[in-house]
Amino acid sequence: MKSALKIIKLVVVTFFLLSTITSCEKHDFIDEMSITGEVGPQAIWELGSSSVAAGNSVDFTLQYYSTVSEISHSEVWYSVTEEISKKVTCPWVSTFTYSIVSNTSQLKRISEKVVTFPNTMAVWSDSLSANVLKKSFPVTGTLSSFSWKQPEQFNMKDSLSVNNYFGNNFMQHFKDSLYDKMKYANFKKMILGLALDEK
Repeated sequence: MKSALKIIKLVVVTFFLLSTITSCEKHDFIDEMSITGEVGPQAIWELGSSSVAAGNSVDFTLQYYSTVSEISHSEVWYSVTEEISKKVTCPWVSTFTYSIVSNTSQLKRISEKVVTFPNTMAVWSDSLSANVLKKSFPVTGTLSSFSWKQPEQFNMKDSLSVNNYFGNNFMQHFKDSLYDKMKYANFKKMILGLALDEK
């Protein structure tokens, strides 16, 4: 009886596998799920440097070709993202370290065309079977970076710079947060370091 039951189970499993295999159909999912368009120009581009000062130019090498249409010109576009990193620390504490760090990134200028280069036979390379363009594009002078560091003598102008750079309430927030964590040794080091006892 056990052997007959095993044979029945085997037949059922075999029948299930056969029915599963025979019920499959061939589907071309790529053709059904995608919309293909025309082949566009192929391009590889390499920058001469990953950083450049505002007002200078960036060298680049562009290699491009097309098998479907004539290329009349090439264009360089770029967007501008502003990244600001701020860090404020207090050097007058001895039992702990205290700093406030802020990093922000914001798109300041959407992508726009900077320069156009006409396509000519002079840039064609027989060895690469592609056009090779070695040029540069300008970086606007208004993109210059800005940095501010605490001077040795802190004056009213620097206080205004702090307010402009960090916000009007930042210094008070920093002091309140710092004083809550300070102990006697920290206050002593601050008073002696700043020579507050002489005034």
